[in-house]
Amino acid sequence: MTRTPPTCRLVLDLSGVPWADDCQTAEHMLLTCPGVTRATVEPGTRRAVILHDSRLSLPQVWNWLIDCGAHCAGQSVPHHDCSAPPVAAKR
Repeated sequence: MTRTPPTCRLVLDLSGVPWADDCQTAEHMLLTCPGVTRATVEPGTRRAVILHDSRLSLPQVWNWLIDCGAHCAGQSVPHHDCSAPPVAAKR
């Protein structure tokens, strides 16, 4: 029987992430991060609440955001698929 890893809740300030101004875009982008199962971004605050697989750490999520933001600036969803490096889950 395969066990589903526990889910963790993470709150992030997305200041400095180029695509975080638009909640819908930010939520879509966060959901493309491997291990993220739910993302909600509060309008106007750039604050994101993320539910993720417990094997995913805060530094891994943040590094993924930095890698993605470095090349996704100005790209619009759904016409742009992020190809940020995959996040390696802890074992």
